[in-house]
Amino acid sequence: TFSQSLYFVPEAGRVRVYGRDISARRQAERQVKEQGELLETVVNHLLGGAALVRGSDLIILLANPAYRVIASGREIVGRPLFEVWPETQPMVADLCRQVLSTGEPCTAVDQAFSVSRTTGAHLEPAYFSWALHRVRLPGDQGWGILSTVWETTQRRRTEQELRVANERLREADQRKNEFLAMLSHELRNPL
Repeated sequence: TFSQSLYFVPEAGRVRVYGRDISARRQAERQVKEQGELLETVVNHLLGGAALVRGSDLIILLANPAYRVIASGREIVGRPLFEVWPETQPMVADLCRQVLSTGEPCTAVDQAFSVSRTTGAHLEPAYFSWALHRVRLPGDQGWGILSTVWETTQRRRTEQELRVANERLREADQRKNEFLAMLSHELRNPL
């Protein structure tokens, strides 16, 4: 691929043509575009939620579809964390500032939160596993936070149901054993 420029040279009464090969530049531009599309595909197909937060003001710059599902009914991109998740403040904002200042990631597994599923709805208990990582933003935007999150509420509920069912089975087994012991005693020592 070539780039051409035409210049009129009045003294000579001529037009000069300058050209240069820009094939390498076009190839590099195509590669950058393809890498951007590939990255967008990966982020949009992650099973867990991912959001990119600007460090200077904690405004959410990007949120993948899985993150949007967790925050259903809320405007996310372009909004500060404290507006999107007011019920988690000031804890989450403080953790973000800590990660920004230290560079050390912050993670939690099955952390309990009281969240509102939609704006203005009542609070309900929910569990999340999440991580906050400091990342360099493009240009002169400084540091940001990559927030990844997986809701674990249903798994926690299922685990609790299994614990209750196991306890009931243990109690039934204990009652069965007591009955069999009593029956055995009665059979050996009839009244």
